[in-house]
Amino acid sequence: MLCQWGLFLGLALVLFAWAEKKRQLGNIGMILIFVLGLFAIVTNLAGMIKPETDQDKLFIMILWGIGLTGLVSAIGFFLQWKKLKGAFWVQALVIGLALLFFFQMNRMGGKGNQNTIKPVSKQEVAK
Repeated sequence: MLCQWGLFLGLALVLFAWAEKKRQLGNIGMILIFVLGLFAIVTNLAGMIKPETDQDKLFIMILWGIGLTGLVSAIGFFLQWKKLKGAFWVQALVIGLALLFFFQMNRMGGKGNQNTIKPVSKQEVAK
């Protein structure tokens, strides 16, 4: 959930910065996406999520994607900081990837997956 709302905030900052021509807000959004990407990579490398179900495996793949998005945002931040060509297109790629993974995470936690969650019975808790 932290990654999902962090991505949303980072996207909102970058898009607002584009619309209002506020470069510093865009940089904050790119840094936020980069930090979330690092968090996702560390989570996967440390093995903090054990893939027991297909949904867990999908979540791990989404975290790898967020990690990739974070690395691309670092490149975009560097290009914009140095005022090099291509910064706009790298930022556009970051926005596209972040939107993709935001909605993938949203889909995982949405109403469509509530049927796969089984309530824990009292017998299972006692074990």
